[in-house]
Amino acid sequence: MGYLTKEVLQKEFKNMINVIATIGIALSGVIALIGILNFINAILTQIISRKREFAMLQSIGMTNDQLLKTLVCELYRDLRRHQPSSGKPVFLADAAGLE
Repeated sequence: MGYLTKEVLQKEFKNMINVIATIGIALSGVIALIGILNFINAILTQIISRKREFAMLQSIGMTNDQLLKTLVCELYRDLRRHQPSSGKPVFLADAAGLE
């Protein structure tokens, strides 16, 4: 017949905490991956939808380097606009048109 000691209970509790922490980290990783993929999808959709505009700009003299710089600047602007550490909620800033 077995009995539970304080040490056995503490060990089981630590193991349970480790399992819960591992599950939490895994879920956080999946959510982060989904967020990154969502952002990449939004940027690629924006580029694909503006293909004609880019072609028109190149037809009037924009070089590939200038187009690349434009895309990088727009990406940087989008990253800054949706930066969580900006101190304001993203949805309120978007609704108000603030940057």
